[in-house]
Amino acid sequence: MKNMKKAVIILFLSLMHASITLAQDAKGWSLIPKAGLTNGHWVGDAVAYESNRMGWTIGVDAEERVSRLFSMTYGLQYTRTGSIDKINTSRFGGENFPYMTSINKERKMLDYIQLPILANLHLAKGLTLKAGVQFGFLTRAKLKQHVKGFFDPYDNNIGTNYTNNNNGTRREFDEDQTSGILSEFNKVDLCFPVGLSYEFKNIVLDARYHFGVANIKRINSCNTYNRYLSVTLGYKFDL
Repeated sequence: MKNMKKAVIILFLSLMHASITLAQDAKGWSLIPKAGLTNGHWVGDAVAYESNRMGWTIGVDAEERVSRLFSMTYGLQYTRTGSIDKINTSRFGGENFPYMTSINKERKMLDYIQLPILANLHLAKGLTLKAGVQFGFLTRAKLKQHVKGFFDPYDNNIGTNYTNNNNGTRREFDEDQTSGILSEFNKVDLCFPVGLSYEFKNIVLDARYHFGVANIKRINSCNTYNRYLSVTLGYKFDL
């Protein structure tokens, strides 16, 4: 009986020692520089004609390994998202100042500095499920569109690339135009990213879908939200 108790105690202490050793081995920090592409669009009350737009992202993740099954990621990244409006619009002027413009494929480009905080569950060797919260801070917003048409020569709103017709009564243009639209958007965004990553020989392939829950527009009462997929490739440095 005493020998059995002694064996049980020895086994218990051995298991405790092994657990502590494994936990210590599992802990640590890693840095993962990464870069990749985004594919996103807007959803909301008045975005019926919006479609997906490709963008890019670059940044670094700091991963804190808590145990063999669980870790935390704290990121810093610069990301371009946005949307494309494919609807064509035309405008016509009056008799005194005749003009016509045709606008198609409006590209909205929004640049954010983002701070993701993710909880990671390591499902199998190299495979990780992750979810968390991400704060975004808008740094730039641009609208790019292709405009074609003509203006009366006395109208100041003419394009930069134009040619006069034979009688010289109007100016024609066919050009890409870019304008700043930063004032139309809120400066802070909030997303909930979920995704999977796979690590092989310190190379990390990461895919996340970002569910935006904060209204990004500020110029009207319609709610508009960011939604996009990001796919990045990074390299893991253990510290």
